[in-house]
Amino acid sequence: HTFSGNLFKVDVGKGDEVKLVEVVGRSLSFGDGLELLSPTKLVVAGNPTRLVESSDDWETATVVGTFKGPGHRLTTAATLKDGKVYLNHMFGLGYPRKKHVLVEAVFSS
Repeated sequence: HTFSGNLFKVDVGKGDEVKLVEVVGRSLSFGDGLELLSPTKLVVAGNPTRLVESSDDWETATVVGTFKGPGHRLTTAATLKDGKVYLNHMFGLGYPRKKHVLVEAVFSS
């Protein structure tokens, strides 16, 4: 949830049951797009973009890394290609003729 920073798990094997994932550490507020990197890692695109990890099937999760791209651009989506995370930085100041800017995310802890 973008404004609250809450992360939810939908269990399709249990009739689409929805559970709140307890996120430890940094907030996920203003997160937008989600990209599941593996069964235990998730990217939450936003400003900043967060790398989140869970070791208990998403009952709890921890922010293990962050990436802050261009501050004047709005990060809206993440995608994975060849093991690298790329972010879509949508509209903003500084690129008057470009609507979208793609940037590789390198996470720091």
